Amino acid sequence: MLTVALSSCGVTTSERAVTTTRPARATTTAPPNPLAPMVTVAYLRPGLGVVGLVNAPTPYHVELELTTDFSHWRNITPPIPGSDQYGGIDVLRNVSFPTPSDGWVVAGLSTGLELYRTTDGGTSWQDEGSVTSGGSAGDELVDFLDASHGWREVIAPTAGMVSLAVTNSGGKTWNSIVNPGRWPSAGVLSFSGGSNGFLADTLPPSRDLPSEQPIGAFSPLWETTDSGQRWHTATVRLPAGFSEAQSYKGLPTFTNAADGVLPVVLFQQDTISVAFFATSNGGDSWSYLSLVRLGSTADTGLSLSDELPSVAVAGLTTWWVVSAIRPNGHPMVHVTNDAGKSWSSDSPVGIPSSFATAYPIGIAPVQASSAAMAWTMVQGASGCGLYGTTDGGVTWTPVCPGGLGG
Repeated sequence: MLTVALSSCGVTTSERAVTTTRPARATTTAPPNPLAPMVTVAYLRPGLGVVGLVNAPTPYHVELELTTDFSHWRNITPPIPGSDQYGGIDVLRNVSFPTPSDGWVVAGLSTGLELYRTTDGGTSWQDEGSVTSGGSAGDELVDFLDASHGWREVIAPTAGMVSLAVTNSGGKTWNSIVNPGRWPSAGVLSFSGGSNGFLADTLPPSRDLPSEQPIGAFSPLWETTDSGQRWHTATVRLPAGFSEAQSYKGLPTFTNAADGVLPVVLFQQDTISVAFFATSNGGDSWSYLSLVRLGSTADTGLSLSDELPSVAVAGLTTWWVVSAIRPNGHPMVHVTNDAGKSWSSDSPVGIPSSFATAYPIGIAPVQASSAAMAWTMVQGASGCGLYGTTDGGVTWTPVCPGGLGG
C-alpha cells in the first residue's frame, strides 16, 4: 500500500483526452462459445470482488465482472479496442479496485499493455496510456491504495528486466524506483505508507512473475524507507526453537499505513510450519505472534517449492493457510480469527482435486475477505474454474459470474 508523496518529476505516460463509456450489452442472442471460459484475473477486497474473464460469453470477448458477494455480478468491461476474432486483446492482465468506485485495469493488446481507469465503478473508463516497454509479450501488475497512490511492476521478458514505479496522480505520471533483485524479479511490491515499502514473493510464488527465485535461495524480504530508491533486507527474528530453520518470507499485508502482518514459512528437519509476525510501525520492526504446524514432509516426495502453502491475510487477526502437505491425498485448510490463538483445520469438500496441484505443484493461490469467505482459481476445472467458500473453507462451490457454472 502506498501513501508516499512523490515529486512531480518522473516518467509521464501518454494520456488520452477522451473519456469513454462502456456501451450497453447487446440484447441479441450470442452465438455458442466454442472456447471454455477462463478466469485471467481474480481480485478480492473486503466487500468487493472483481473477476476478469476471457472467451466469455462470446469467443474473443474479454469481460470484467464486479460483485459485492458471490451471487450478484455486474459487467464493467472497459471499451478496449481490437476485441475481435483476430485476437486484438490478449487478456486482462491485472486489476486494482481500492474502492468500489475507483479501479484500474491493465489490458494486453497486440501493440503492448494499456492502463484503463474508472472513477464511477466501471460505468465509464479513461485510457491512461500504454506501457510499451513491456511489449505484447510483457506483463504489468498494478495496485492502488486510494484514488491517487499506487505502484506498478512492468515485466519485459524479451529485454530480461522488471521495472518498478510509483504514482501519486492516479497513474497519470509515474516515478521509477530501483528494483533490488536481479532478473527475473525479487517478487511483488507492497507499500505500507509514508516512504516504507516491501518486495517479496507471495505464498505460493506469484504466477504473475515470469519465474521465481530458487526456493533453496529463500528469497529475502526487501525493505525501502525512501520510496524505493534504496533497499535493504528486512530483519525478522525467528521464534524460539527455529533459529536454525530455513525460512521463506512472504509479502506483508497492511491494513493501514502502520499495521501489517507478515507470513514466514519455516522448514526445520522434515517439518513445515508458517509463522506470523505483526508490525504497528509500518514495518520498521516485526513481532512474532503465532505459528501453525502443517506436518511432515518426509513422505510427500515433493520438492520444497511444491510444499509451499498458500497464505491469505484477511485482517490483522484473520489468516488462512492452505497446506500442500495433505493427509490421505487431501489438502488442509487452516483458519484463525484470533491472531493464531486458535485454529480450525478442515479438509475441503466440493473442490476438484487439482486444487492441491494447480500452481505450483503444491497448492493454488487463495484469497480471503473474512474468516468465513475466500476464493481460489482452479486451473483445468470445468466452467471458469472459480470456486468460493462462505463457511471457513469446509465446503467450496463454483462462483463463476454470468451463469457460467463450475
